[in-house]
Amino acid sequence: MDLQNKFKSGESFGFMDGITFKPVLENDFDDDAFVTEPMHGAVLDGRFNLVPLLIGFNSEESLLFLATTSKETVKERAEFLDKNLTNLVSDYLNVAEEDKETVGGGFKRRYNYSSFTEDRNALIKYTTDEVFARSTFRQAECASRYVPVYLYELSWLPDGSTDIGVPHARFMVFMGWISLLHN
Repeated sequence: MDLQNKFKSGESFGFMDGITFKPVLENDFDDDAFVTEPMHGAVLDGRFNLVPLLIGFNSEESLLFLATTSKETVKERAEFLDKNLTNLVSDYLNVAEEDKETVGGGFKRRYNYSSFTEDRNALIKYTTDEVFARSTFRQAECASRYVPVYLYELSWLPDGSTDIGVPHARFMVFMGWISLLHN
């Protein structure tokens, strides 16, 4: 499969392979099943537990996955995104083919004015938005028709932190669910 088809097929976003933000569907014949149909349609139509929703993302979600992605893959993806503005526009977005270059140009200006190859932080931000933030915003938007929604972006780093951003699942530390210190 050539790069153009691979990266536009939904197999890859930014520099991450095959990761999309969505729940796992459970068997609907199981009485304890919680998610039995695709989330977007269910939330859009109000077919979910109608309770207030707390949902969000971290400012550099994709940073966690950078360590598990080869340098060559990161370089390939950055070059692919730099090559053509339309490569920045996912096929999952409802954008007419003739508008993709304009939309891609807007994305490019949002993340950097140089290149993703030269600016790794821009690549991390783009990938975070592409994989996590956009779908989170959409779920919050759809659910807000039915219930109160509290949407957050975690971007705070403690004083003295050596992190360059807030990666995926870092909120769990602040919620007391995990500890970064091993005893």
